[in-house]
Amino acid sequence: MKSCWIGLVPGSKVLYPGSGANDTIYSNYFRNITTEKLMSKYILIGCFLWLFLKGFGQTDTMLVVEGIDTLRPNISMIGSHHNGKNYLRWAPNNASLWFAASSKGYIIDRYIMGNNFLPDTNTRKSVVIKPWPIEQFRPYLASDEENLLAAGQCLYGVWESTKEAKTNIFSRVDEAENRYSIAMLVADMDSLASRALGLSWIDEDVRAGQNYLYFLKPASDSLAALYSYALSIEAGLETLPKLAIDTIEEKEKAITLYWEKYENAEYYTAYWVERKGKNEPSFKRITKDPIVPASSSDFESFVVSFQDSVANYVPYEYRLIGITPFGFTSAPSAPISAMGRDRTPPQVVAEFTLVEEDATLLLTWKAPKDKELDHFDIYRALKIDGFYEKINPKPLAVTELTFRDINPAILKSPYYMVATVDTAGNSNFSVKLRGFLRDTIAPAPPVGLKGTIDSLGVVRLTWDANLEPDLEGYYIYYANQIDHQFINLTGYPVRNNAYIDTVTLKTLTEHVYYKVTAADQFNHISRFSEAIEIKRPDTIPPSPAQIIDYTIEDQTLILNIQGSLSKDAANQEVYRKLLPSGEWELLGALNGNKFIDKSVSPQATYQYRMKTMDDDGNQAKDHEALTITILDKSIAGQPILTEILHDTLKKAIEIRWKNDPAAPQSIIYRSINNGPFVTLWKSKNAASFVDKDNVVAGRTYAYKIKHVMQGGKISPLSQALSINLKPKE
Repeated sequence: MKSCWIGLVPGSKVLYPGSGANDTIYSNYFRNITTEKLMSKYILIGCFLWLFLKGFGQTDTMLVVEGIDTLRPNISMIGSHHNGKNYLRWAPNNASLWFAASSKGYIIDRYIMGNNFLPDTNTRKSVVIKPWPIEQFRPYLASDEENLLAAGQCLYGVWESTKEAKTNIFSRVDEAENRYSIAMLVADMDSLASRALGLSWIDEDVRAGQNYLYFLKPASDSLAALYSYALSIEAGLETLPKLAIDTIEEKEKAITLYWEKYENAEYYTAYWVERKGKNEPSFKRITKDPIVPASSSDFESFVVSFQDSVANYVPYEYRLIGITPFGFTSAPSAPISAMGRDRTPPQVVAEFTLVEEDATLLLTWKAPKDKELDHFDIYRALKIDGFYEKINPKPLAVTELTFRDINPAILKSPYYMVATVDTAGNSNFSVKLRGFLRDTIAPAPPVGLKGTIDSLGVVRLTWDANLEPDLEGYYIYYANQIDHQFINLTGYPVRNNAYIDTVTLKTLTEHVYYKVTAADQFNHISRFSEAIEIKRPDTIPPSPAQIIDYTIEDQTLILNIQGSLSKDAANQEVYRKLLPSGEWELLGALNGNKFIDKSVSPQATYQYRMKTMDDDGNQAKDHEALTITILDKSIAGQPILTEILHDTLKKAIEIRWKNDPAAPQSIIYRSINNGPFVTLWKSKNAASFVDKDNVVAGRTYAYKIKHVMQGGKISPLSQALSINLKPKE
């Protein structure tokens, strides 16, 4: 079955039948069609089911009565194929639309769906469905068709709210709502009533496997323009879900059945319950009327229940049958067996007493006069509202009126009850009495004490739970030194084997100490547990180590360092960075008051700094880094001039020297006629030089050189090498 919804908008005022002159004719003619008793029955059910009935249409509704908008009207339709016919059921979702549409009825246009899933307009068939006229109800006046008669009363009955001239419009609305609710209820309960109300139609001209499309609209033109509904049905599809009774409750002379309310709510609106006795040949319905699931805004249940009154211990079988909105019934559910049972407990014992005898507790009582009494049971608990455990190994006969608990010391001061049990297993319990034993034994000292502390000074203690059944709790103690007096933190026993304390961190005391004792219900206190030591978090950084001075010896740097003065200084490390763009690197930890760095390079500039941390990870504030340049104080070798030559043709002097690969540059100095040596030239990567600068015969020229080494070191001057140029003849 397929359906589609069409949105609806209200647009005009609606008056109820009976509000005009014809009301008197209809009301008088139908005044005695049903009794006041019958209508009161349906009014009660209808009012209770109002929320349920509104679900037939959309929930967003508005009622229009004499211009007062309270609900939004809508029309909904459902359909089903059954026994070769298509059944349609529809309902307006509020009273005003129902009354207005009932005056002229409804039009249904039927189409056969083509292979393209579109309606074939040539197959259109139109029918008009109207409520029965009042004369059509007359043959049923003497019948027991209560649903049908209630439908007639809703359509044509006397309006009680208009008998008095002073009746206000709200009374009229209330009565209209009641009539509408009852009409929708009986339409769901009875297919004949739904046809009488003009709310159903049976299409008998259908072929199996064919899809049909139905359009529903009010016959009134003004309403048809606003309200309509479309629904498709495939002939031949018949599916009704199976039902099941989920739970039974066997009570005293009663059996209650429970089944799901919403699981099949779209298929069934009511149910029959059938019963069969042990020697009965078949199932019979045990209610005159079907069972209708009910809802209320004050109470919502997810199950439907039915209670059957029976004699105890007489077995019955029950099964469930669903009723659809079209009046079809489902297949019966699988039968389930049940019987009423004795649920009345026996009388309690009398004169229940409890005394201590030789470290045991003796219970005595008197048996009640109950012919169905079967035996006694004894129950014991540590607390009056705690869990009571049965302690008698086997049931006590009705002639046994005492019981001795030989192990009460396990619980010290337990509570007891005596239970009377009848032949049906029903129990009843006596008053609770507490037994007292003299207790002189203290609990064992707690073990497994552990603790942690965080950076805020919050201490968390845990220990193994004591196993004494009469344990009351634990006392927690603390001290700032192990040899000091421990102070009770709580003043009362704590229940759990855990405790949270808070200590100050602004103190020179590095540790805090804890102990725990256990106490029983008689305030016997155990010995102390072993003490635990918890180190307070240190939030104060240590004093920093500082580089005071340094020396450089044979390309080795020696740092003189003043170490941290803090006792908890754990790590003092030396870091170095090569300028201008190097990264800080760890050289090592300080051991003593000196640190030697043998990995320095000449002419390089370094920065050094110290990093100091204590044993809690607090880091000292760094001093400003110390910058040190490593100077190269070594002396380069003296250059050696090897040869000096005079070229008379070119008027030039050539000097030559021993090549040094470590000297990429040489500076040449010249002296004329024993004058001062002045810079003549700078030569790169060469081992000779030709002097053509004003070389004149008759003069004496002397030369020296100096090497510029890689890294910028400059050599001493070489020995002079001279030449005397003869004058021209």
